[in-house]
Amino acid sequence: TLVWEAGAMAGAGVTLVSGPTFLRAATSKVLARELILAGQTEWSDGTLLFRDGGLLRNRSLFLDTAVGTHAIARAGDVTQAPLVHNQGRWQVTSAGTTSNVDLLNEGTLIVNGGGLSVRAPARFTHAPAAVLAGGAMLDLASGALVAMGGRVEPGGTGAVGWFEVRGPYPMGPHHVLDIDVTGAVPASDLLQTRDGDVTVAGRLLLRVASL
Repeated sequence: TLVWEAGAMAGAGVTLVSGPTFLRAATSKVLARELILAGQTEWSDGTLLFRDGGLLRNRSLFLDTAVGTHAIARAGDVTQAPLVHNQGRWQVTSAGTTSNVDLLNEGTLIVNGGGLSVRAPARFTHAPAAVLAGGAMLDLASGALVAMGGRVEPGGTGAVGWFEVRGPYPMGPHHVLDIDVTGAVPASDLLQTRDGDVTVAGRLLLRVASL
């Protein structure tokens, strides 16, 4: 079990946490080495600061539950881009989370609560085998480099909902936007674009229940 409230984790090598992890207290936690979370994690407070060598891999359930807004951020200038790598299930229910650290989603990313904002100079990569779900804002408008290659399920798996994205949305050849439609969803509200073009290189699935 890891309880991390403040301070830095640095040095060569890898830290593997096989039990539960608690990231709490309104102070910064600085990561300058690889940290693998193999047990359930709850991030309830404080900024996650990344220096050179900072790599956070989630392989289980990561719960971002802060009552207020908080951030994943670069600790000053870095020469090697730090990375958050989700291989498990990452769920945002905070009042709002921002990141200027590269984010690679190869598992399931659920955006609820106040939403998730990925900002320049970060890269946001949604890998071909990954799932992106939820009903809150995914804000990519500040200049993040975006690659969408996986499945997007508005509202969650098997649920009817909406998913708002602000910013670029480049759909790769393996990208699937899977929209579950019922009679309660007006056709005019199914897919809207504003202030830009959408280019579809993958599949757009509209699953209609009873029409």
